[in-house]
Amino acid sequence: MNTAAGWHRCLDVLVQIMNGKLIQWHDNSTELRKIYSEAFKLEDLNHKMI
Repeated sequence: MNTAAGWHRCLDVLVQIMNGKLIQWHDNSTELRKIYSEAFKLEDLNHKMI
C-alpha cells in the first residue's frame, strides 16, 4: 500500500513534467494510502493480524 501510494505520487510529478509545469509535491500520501488500502482490501487484513 505504501509502495502504491509512493508510485502514485511519482506519476503525478511525471505528468507535471510532461506538461511542462513546475513540480509540486502534494502532501497527499495519507489520503492515497487510505484509498489503496481500501482498493486492495488491506484494511480488513490489518485488523485480522492484530
